[in-house]
Amino acid sequence: MKIIASWKSIKSEENRYRFYSIILARDLWGDEVLIKRWGRIGEGKRESYIWLEDHEELLNKIEEIKEKREKHEYQLEGKGLFN
Repeated sequence: MKIIASWKSIKSEENRYRFYSIILARDLWGDEVLIKRWGRIGEGKRESYIWLEDHEELLNKIEEIKEKREKHEYQLEGKGLFN
């Protein structure tokens, strides 16, 4: 597994403490899968999986996720693809 990017959105005045991350991994059959994890910091997480046809589609999906996180005022953190 490789963490591609991780974001946080903290607004204490709104009681908002959220995280979001995307991870590149391989499934049991060796296919690439993009894992999205999100939730409230310090609590349980939700997770979904995306299988993509090729590397270009994967890069497009990552860029789409990045733009959406920025639109929702998440701050990129840590090491990853965008740092």
